Amino acid sequence: DATSIPGAATSIPGDATGIPGDATSISGDATSILGDATSIPGDATSIPGDATGIPGDATSIPGDATSILGDATSIPGTRPKQIKTIAIQRRIDNLGERYYDGVINAMEYLDGLSFIVAKRKK
Repeated sequence: DATSIPGAATSIPGDATGIPGDATSISGDATSILGDATSIPGDATSIPGDATGIPGDATSIPGDATSILGDATSIPGTRPKQIKTIAIQRRIDNLGERYYDGVINAMEYLDGLSFIVAKRKK
């Protein structure tokens, strides 16, 4: 343990305050990032371009699922039926998230689910 080390911490010549600069000024590795995690403004949800910043849900977008940017059509090897299935699952997941986050009430959640089912039968 630490008590088995000969000498004491006071026997080390100098101290950390005698080192010019600090860990943030060292170039070439991860310590060269200025500041620390507490200096990052906001949190991960404030990053622009995330799904939570999109107003409405997938059911409010006119057109079919293949018109949504970044959807399953960009996944190589997906068949048209898979694309529709993935789009439907995303709509259901999005409704669930919005309901559990308190953005929509139970009636809106059920209406959204029934809309998804009705849209699927077409």
